[in-house]
Amino acid sequence: MFPGSGHSHDAGYDVVITDYILKEELGKSNNTVVYDIETTGLHANNGHEIIQMAWLAPDGKLKVREMAPSPHLYPDAEVMNKLLNEPDVTSMKELQDLFDAKFRNSSLTEKEVLLEFNEDLAKFQKNNKNYGHKSVTLAGHNSDDFDFGFIKN
Repeated sequence: MFPGSGHSHDAGYDVVITDYILKEELGKSNNTVVYDIETTGLHANNGHEIIQMAWLAPDGKLKVREMAPSPHLYPDAEVMNKLLNEPDVTSMKELQDLFDAKFRNSSLTEKEVLLEFNEDLAKFQKNNKNYGHKSVTLAGHNSDDFDFGFIKN
């Protein structure tokens, strides 16, 4: 059984699951940083935005950061159910209210979160050089085709 089951399927959940698979199933090395993002939709170039980012910090602790999306920008009902772990809520208004309560109160910007992530990567790499590793490997769910499209924008 995976750790974190029974919780919302958000970026933190994906990081924990990916890290578990890499460690337990594939023998993850200590120079791998696991991260994930959640967004309001599938296409960065269509105005969708990052609303959550999670990663394992150099000390091994899970960091989850939420960013408030633009006003009146909501994911579709399926994505909100996944993020909020509210499968029985079917009213779009109720989902939007729950979404607002979780994400709209954040004062963090995407830039601030990406800078914090970058600082942790630098710390991680510095720590790993002390153990003889030359580089840090990033591991994320769907990162190549999806996450980098949002992070580059």
